[in-house]
Amino acid sequence: MKSFVQCLSVATATLAAFSSQGSLLFSDRFNYPDGPITELPGSPWQSHGGSPRQVEVQSGAVLLTQLESEDVNAPLNEAPHINKNLYASFTIALTAPPRGDGGFFLHFKDAGSGQQAKVFASTNQCPPGSFKVGIAHSTGTPQYVNEFLPLVGSHRIVIRCINSMQGASTLWLAPESESSASKRAEASDAGAVLQLQAIALRQSLSSGDGMGVLEIDDLLVSDTFEDVAGANTPPSISSMIDVDMGANEVTAILPFIVEDQETPAEEILVTFHSSNPGLISPKGASFHGSGRNRGIRMSAVAGMQGSSVITLEATDGVKTAQTTFTVLVGAPYIEGPRETDIPASGQSALLEYRISDRESLVDSLTVRAESLNTNILRDDGIVWAGTADRRQLTLIPTSGASGMSDVRVIVSDGVMERAQMLRATVHPSLPLLFEDGFVQPDGGLVPGPASWLVHAPADGSISNVLVQSDRLLLSGSRAEDISVRLPGSPYRSGMAAILHAGIRFRLTALPSAAGNFFAHFRDDHNGFRCRLHVANPGGAGSSYYLGISSGSEPPLYFHGALQLGEFHTAVVQYRTGSRESRLWLNPSSPEDTHLKAAAEATLGVVSHWSFRQAYSIGAVEVDSIRVAGGFMAVLDPRIAPELSIARQGGVIRLSWAYTRGLVLESSPALMPGTWSLLAREVETDGSTQWLDLPLDSTREFFRFRP
Repeated sequence: MKSFVQCLSVATATLAAFSSQGSLLFSDRFNYPDGPITELPGSPWQSHGGSPRQVEVQSGAVLLTQLESEDVNAPLNEAPHINKNLYASFTIALTAPPRGDGGFFLHFKDAGSGQQAKVFASTNQCPPGSFKVGIAHSTGTPQYVNEFLPLVGSHRIVIRCINSMQGASTLWLAPESESSASKRAEASDAGAVLQLQAIALRQSLSSGDGMGVLEIDDLLVSDTFEDVAGANTPPSISSMIDVDMGANEVTAILPFIVEDQETPAEEILVTFHSSNPGLISPKGASFHGSGRNRGIRMSAVAGMQGSSVITLEATDGVKTAQTTFTVLVGAPYIEGPRETDIPASGQSALLEYRISDRESLVDSLTVRAESLNTNILRDDGIVWAGTADRRQLTLIPTSGASGMSDVRVIVSDGVMERAQMLRATVHPSLPLLFEDGFVQPDGGLVPGPASWLVHAPADGSISNVLVQSDRLLLSGSRAEDISVRLPGSPYRSGMAAILHAGIRFRLTALPSAAGNFFAHFRDDHNGFRCRLHVANPGGAGSSYYLGISSGSEPPLYFHGALQLGEFHTAVVQYRTGSRESRLWLNPSSPEDTHLKAAAEATLGVVSHWSFRQAYSIGAVEVDSIRVAGGFMAVLDPRIAPELSIARQGGVIRLSWAYTRGLVLESSPALMPGTWSLLAREVETDGSTQWLDLPLDSTREFFRFRP
């Protein structure tokens, strides 16, 4: 018979005396295997901008480079932090100098794109072989320490962020106390009071200004100076992942690492605390290892099921550091869809969930779902089917409703439950809203057969928005932005509309290293959503990268480089309810690999589709644009037919199925810039077209182009 132990509000048993000293909000000495930091076991870091998987740990330090774009952050304990001081310390070692005016590489951040206490590196006015570090509180000019640091060796930096109406940030080089006046820089540029959530690392090369290539180690964050700097800093203890175990099981030895700047690792004492000692007691926990490499093994009390929060605390006898993780004992499993899109007045697809349990027969498990927005989805709209380990869920929203509802999908064994969240978006069914193949005479796009308007800058010239050979030309040397109003707009957040745009494009000149965005949805003013970016991080060659951002946050980029002169199809999706943006590259269906950008903390209203000309985009040719509610509706429907070649009498006949919108081009060689429209006459007979060539014709290549 199963038993369930309730969590106790106060735990009375520990392996050693439990100390309440210390206020570290975060610590990381990057003691992970080499690899992308967001994917390493026990790593709390997550990506929030740029190309994923670029920030890596190498040899026990995190490597940042101005040649890459990913930005990552790690959450702070006790967040959000507002109207208080935050302190951080870390070591920095440069392996390549900053470029241009330099850039910032570390800062505190809120849940969106708000930043404070930005730490910069620069070589401006520095002697050869040296650099300097500085700080800006918000968006102002950084203030630098009057000290030139050698490019070789490691340097300890301490920062303070005063997050208040009179906000300011301070940076020291290896200070002995908070009152240290030497090797110090003060920044008091104005900034809003933020709800700081995380410490962030940044990689950037913007308009030729970069933060160099550097290694960061020994990162500590606290709300007191003494916890991150001074004569005695706290020890560190590595993060632990949550544990999921069956009743009566024993875990493997779970490894962790302890270190301290001033105390030998073997002298650091680690203590254990369980929030539920009736489930995981001190008698069921044992420490292993020595020095910096430690481990813990745990077993649950026999026959018990439940959960317990485990705290491991490391102390050098004066200061402490903690790590916490949750142990779940005897919970069943459930795995299934995480999101579903439902047409208004329709119903969801059949959503299948797999369930299991280590202690119970699968037929005895029960499933249920709870809607968190009953205006959209009521209890009578939740329908279950299926048996054994496969259960099927159908959601039927309230008639006429649209919007979003989170749904808790729960499996129970009668004692323990496990829930998985499902995001249900009930959206209006939108048709094809707009399309333009730019089939018009060469010259200005505006005025033209479509409804494009120049909306920026205020004095923009319509003669600077050009069409050539049935393609829209966007240039980094011009500044005019154009837009077209979408039928049925504005599409507001409460509607939970899902909008797609598909464009066929190519670049004929490279963007800058940092790049820029050239297309987006927008509202009636300056609210840009779902920005489509191009960038050339290497700053040379003939390739570039395609990326997406929801708004003003750093973009995410696809890994694969794209080549100049090659056409590609990009599909973007903007969800007005969740304010999420997604990007597909050369897709055939929505199930293909895509990027999902962060949601902006602003309303998701959309009224227009826009193209943008701006410095850093290079030169972009757009062959077609389609905007619709459905994914497949924005894919270019023009598929090149099969070209047949056969000898007929004294000629060679090329024949193909007639396809509207396609033209035949020829070239004497398979080289860019050599293709031209076919000058010969093409014969047509109903649905078939053909071209006859003499047998003695010279070598020639043919292709179809929209």
